[in-house]
Amino acid sequence: MEIRNNVTSPNFGMALKINKKLVNQKALEELGSETLQKIQKAGEELQDTKFYHVVIDNPNSAKIEADKDAYFGLFNGEKYQATKHGKQKVNGEIVPDERIIMIDDKNGNTLFGVGRYQFYEEDTPFFNAWGLFGAADSPKDIKLLARVAKILDNVAVEKYNEQLANNAAQEVEKKASQTVAGKLLDLYGD
Repeated sequence: MEIRNNVTSPNFGMALKINKKLVNQKALEELGSETLQKIQKAGEELQDTKFYHVVIDNPNSAKIEADKDAYFGLFNGEKYQATKHGKQKVNGEIVPDERIIMIDDKNGNTLFGVGRYQFYEEDTPFFNAWGLFGAADSPKDIKLLARVAKILDNVAVEKYNEQLANNAAQEVEKKASQTVAGKLLDLYGD
């Protein structure tokens, strides 16, 4: 008899995706060899991501996508931190926008902005990213998109592992409570 312990991987797909329905070989070739080399390098760098990936969905457009449950929010990591939300105007007042985070290096320099959007609940969330020189939304910006996706993925993996550890600790506590409650009933039950 063989017992298998199947663990569901949080990885939900390839880390770099090119939509073949909208991007054919000729369209890729027209991006030029420099951009194609950047895309290839990004594919290699992103191969280990679990929750975030970069999508080229037409010859002029690239974006970050993530699993619906991937963590997105403020964090304080080893090299980077997202310590503030972006801002939006509501009824004439500027207020924090929790869909936007600003990623800083450990020296406090803001490097990237990232906005999380999802039109319908069943849609895959997508992320607009921008750097010091504006929006990163094309295959030519793949290097920046890959870097941001890796940062966000590392944080999501960390939060996922924390949640697993937390769930395991809660399960241990629940079993301990069940054991103690059973013993109390055995000893003192009437």
